[in-house]
Amino acid sequence: MMRRSRNRRKPSERKFKLPHVHWRRAGTVAGALAALGLGVGALGAALDQKVESVSVEGSFQRVAPGDVERVVKAAVHGVGLLSVDLAAVRRAIHTLPWVDAVSVQRAWPRGLNVLVVEQSAAARWGEDGLVNTRGELFA
Repeated sequence: MMRRSRNRRKPSERKFKLPHVHWRRAGTVAGALAALGLGVGALGAALDQKVESVSVEGSFQRVAPGDVERVVKAAVHGVGLLSVDLAAVRRAIHTLPWVDAVSVQRAWPRGLNVLVVEQSAAARWGEDGLVNTRGELFA
């Protein structure tokens, strides 16, 4: 008599095996990354010191340097030199009348340099009427 083979499932092996983890090496790498992050954070905190001085430059006729300084100090109140938003300071200065262009730069260790260019008048009202900047009379 012939024996029939029984259809039995073979014990299957896992198709995916988890890799062996070297915990000591993983801990060392994680510790080194944490130390590096703390070092960078401490360096950033040491360099990000409070803004203490504001230098305002430009040829002023219609804008007072004190007004520019007041606007800058209000925009950077309590902010460090690295974290100050220079674009926001420029926008705040542009709200002043007669301001045409503004340049704001960091001045190490604790200051800001601000250069303000005023708008020039295209015409003025004189005794003769409306006169442009070249002295020509408008009709």
